[in-house]
Amino acid sequence: MKREWEREDLIDQWTLHAEERALLGNKTGATRSRVFRELRKELEIEVERSTPRLPNIPTEEEIRAFYQQVWQARKFADMILIKTLFYTGIRVSELVNIRLEEVDLRQRPAR
Repeated sequence: MKREWEREDLIDQWTLHAEERALLGNKTGATRSRVFRELRKELEIEVERSTPRLPNIPTEEEIRAFYQQVWQARKFADMILIKTLFYTGIRVSELVNIRLEEVDLRQRPAR
């Protein structure tokens, strides 16, 4: 059963006093989140959550078509980038930050 709160009760129950503020001031974000979660639970406030979206994963056919387009363009640098992405699984942000001096072409590891 949802409790009916008077404004004064809310202020009295949920206002942080100086000593409480000091206790909470050096807590992590997770601890602060717990405080608000408890407040929502006590006040019976529902928070709508968005449903998480799954990443869009290309099909094998889409990857082949993409690879063919890059191959037919005959741009060597693009081919190297695409092959590195496909064969290593690194993130694009990691790929664009790789410097030539960081790659050992004999043993093929990258630092």
